Amino acid sequence: MTVPVRRGSSWRDVGEIGSILGMRLLAGTCRLLGRRAVYCLLHPIVLYYLLVKPVPRRASCEYLRRVAGTPRVSWIKVYRHLLCFAECTLDRYLFVAGRTRGLRVSIHGHHYLERAAREGRGALLLGAHLGSFEAMRAASAISHVRISVVADFRGSRMLSGMLERLNPALSEEVIPVGDGFETVLRIKERIDAGEFVALLADRASPGERAIPVSFLGAPARFPVGPYLLAATLACPVLLTFGIRKTPNRYEVHCEPFANQITLPRRRRDAGLPSLVQRYAERLEHYCQMAPDNWFNFFDYWSPILD
Repeated sequence: MTVPVRRGSSWRDVGEIGSILGMRLLAGTCRLLGRRAVYCLLHPIVLYYLLVKPVPRRASCEYLRRVAGTPRVSWIKVYRHLLCFAECTLDRYLFVAGRTRGLRVSIHGHHYLERAAREGRGALLLGAHLGSFEAMRAASAISHVRISVVADFRGSRMLSGMLERLNPALSEEVIPVGDGFETVLRIKERIDAGEFVALLADRASPGERAIPVSFLGAPARFPVGPYLLAATLACPVLLTFGIRKTPNRYEVHCEPFANQITLPRRRRDAGLPSLVQRYAERLEHYCQMAPDNWFNFFDYWSPILD
């Protein structure tokens, strides 16, 4: 779990909560006693952070008020929101480790991926910090659809390191964010090979170009990089979200966003706001469908994001 160190800071200015030892203890307990036992251990941990950590509590309150359209939110709803994040993090460990017995994943719109795969066309998959993308990859593996993920682990090195040790082969499917040009080249290689590349489009990195659009009733800044990248690659774009419905079930939603994004050569910026707004509206739809599933525990609507 990551939280920012001060209000108004970006998501990358964070300190990781917990420790490698704590994560390993939870992982060991899961292996010895099973998933249900670890779920029980998460309750006091989440309660601790609810009581003593004001930043995630405040961010959760603000988001839940907006998504519900109410002026006040009870602490029990904030607790459930933080608990859902903790449980999704545990499930991520289980998906990566291949310990998926008892976890059920249903797929809505997976035929869009399968159709693109049959046609040999690569595609960009735009997701969000909503639910679990590991559920999406687990479901896609059944149909032998290869998905690489563009990931920035600089704010969660402990968790990423533990996940890599669990499944070293997973690193082959991860494109780390680093030098911008090199990252784009690696993405292009995968797309040209007819594969799928996923990236999360609801959070801008410090210094990354972003524009404000309406989201849950107020302006919020979203990155424009995914759409510029899609226009450069001239590839299809799909939206994908893996929503946690119950402690044992995920619903993966996939829907088309654009067969190809084309921006005017002379006024490329003119076409960006409508694309970003359309993404924000679909994200809002899924947030309202599963309010506990959206995990951005920082001052998201602050005008100071970098």
